[in-house]
Amino acid sequence: MKSRLLPETEQPLVQAIHIVLPGTWADSIPPEYGERQLKELCSKFGVSYSSDLKQQYREYKQSKGCDMG
Repeated sequence: MKSRLLPETEQPLVQAIHIVLPGTWADSIPPEYGERQLKELCSKFGVSYSSDLKQQYREYKQSKGCDMG
């Protein structure tokens, strides 16, 4: 069972993933909430972090995670 669990070294990754899950957000979050973790996730998964991505993430948060098309 232990071999199936995520190693302790990957726990920060799990915590960073929570920033894109609206169900884990507080009722009121600042506009810059999660941007540091988003940058870390981009680095981890080889996605380019840009001001456009940052703006899209802010719009996603503002819409409470609703699909924006």
